[in-house]
Amino acid sequence: MKADKGNKIVIMNTDEYERRVWKLIEANNYKEINKSPLSKMTTAANKVRKEISTVFGERFKWKLLVSNPEVPKLYCLPKIHKPGDNMRQIVALLSAPCTKIARWFVDEVKKFSPLHSCSVKNSIEFAKMINQMPVNENEILVSFYVEALFPSIPIKEALLLLKVYLSNQDITEDEVNVYMRAAEMCMDTNYFVFRNRFFKIDSGTSMGNPLSPLIAEVFMSNFEVKLKTQNMLPRVWHRYVDDIFAVIKRTDLNTTLNMLNEQYPEINFTCEVENEQKLTFLDLTLQRIQNKIEIAVHHKSTSTLRYIPSDSYAPIQHKLAAFHSLAHRLVSLPLSLTNYIQEYEYIKKVAKTNGYSEEIINNIIRKHAHKQTNENQSTLFKQNKKIDKKDDLKRVSITFAPTITNKLKTTFKRNNMEMVFSNPFKLKNHLNTLKDKTDPLDKSGIYQISCGVCSRKYYGQTKRSIKRRYCEHKQYVINNEPRKSAFASHVLEQQHLPVSSSEVHLVKCINDERKLDAYESMYICKDNTALNIDKGNIQSDLFCLL
Repeated sequence: MKADKGNKIVIMNTDEYERRVWKLIEANNYKEINKSPLSKMTTAANKVRKEISTVFGERFKWKLLVSNPEVPKLYCLPKIHKPGDNMRQIVALLSAPCTKIARWFVDEVKKFSPLHSCSVKNSIEFAKMINQMPVNENEILVSFYVEALFPSIPIKEALLLLKVYLSNQDITEDEVNVYMRAAEMCMDTNYFVFRNRFFKIDSGTSMGNPLSPLIAEVFMSNFEVKLKTQNMLPRVWHRYVDDIFAVIKRTDLNTTLNMLNEQYPEINFTCEVENEQKLTFLDLTLQRIQNKIEIAVHHKSTSTLRYIPSDSYAPIQHKLAAFHSLAHRLVSLPLSLTNYIQEYEYIKKVAKTNGYSEEIINNIIRKHAHKQTNENQSTLFKQNKKIDKKDDLKRVSITFAPTITNKLKTTFKRNNMEMVFSNPFKLKNHLNTLKDKTDPLDKSGIYQISCGVCSRKYYGQTKRSIKRRYCEHKQYVINNEPRKSAFASHVLEQQHLPVSSSEVHLVKCINDERKLDAYESMYICKDNTALNIDKGNIQSDLFCLL
């Protein structure tokens, strides 16, 4: 499996993995339930979806529908950057009944005015705010951390705070009520499955829920505003999600920590104090030099220096993406000359480890430095960047094959399409899945039904489960309705009975419904003996080459 942080792979005995997960479930006192909560979750999501369509438009009734819903699955990743056997729990809501509603709600909130808080967007913004900031002799640099923020949030209070925030926006009362019902439903249907056992999360929220970061931000923002109003916040206080940087008096450390922990019994703060006038925060090292803070880049001890090697079968854009990110950080952070050179040497070391020349790295750094200089001199460069982006530009994902894809670039560009390369030959594709496995017939996509008497096959597509769609085909045979299905027509006309469920198979799992027509047509064209009446919804000469 992948590690929680760092570009590392962990090999662990299956029994040990499950022992750790069960230990985590027991420690959090999750409530086990006897049967699958899927029908309950689906009913609640459908009710909210109907209310959303009433207020915001009929199109949302189907846009927010999850055609083939599943109970969210729990999986965990080992925290190798910390001592012990701790695991980070993630509840995957990719196919949960509420997932599209949660994403829609988060997108809606982005349109409103920002929350009043002390949060920072990223480490670059934070570094620019505190670089060369004076620190008195009687003060220390401290990093506060909220232990398990998502599972610890008091949801009822957070939802009340969310309602207050929405009420202050320029929207109607009906819209506020629908937003709140959507949020309450997403927080109430907080279930997961692990090894075919179902659990309910009664307190807090889970990582993996699209709504969790928003709920956490609303709660923490109010937490900060309340303390600031009461003049209880330290002189310097900057927060990134659950990590907080503060400058406080040396004598006030314990008092401040106790004060923070007294606010809510569910929220537990820990702290780390500067050591030898240095403190690590985010991916930065904060150095106190002559009573001023200087910035340096911090690299974890678990770092492997490994990125995509130069001889890897991958697009050049993918190979150099990591170095563009490193170069952007290098030129954007307010580093001293010494720290700049130190980070520059680190980037060169990474490049050498992965087989890239120093010239390539220098060109990338030079490009980002030039771009940074232009943006610092004038805002016109940022405005021109926004103007250059075409709203109607379509991005098309294509498997990387340079002898073919390089020649197609011009044709795609003429049709206002940008090629985005994917590579199926990745290490993660060979790793075991940590989630409970889904029965192939419970998935959606392209399916094949074989005639039990002759060798002919029927190919179909479905956004729902294949098992459910097959039952419909079978019912058409029982009810003598050949017009509703080419498979039923074949069985009834040829009298190839009986129909057995062992003859249906998943051909390709597809979650993106936009691809269903193309794949269905492709499989029909590939099989000359297919008993489908037509060749599918998409006709292409390319299918003849398969």
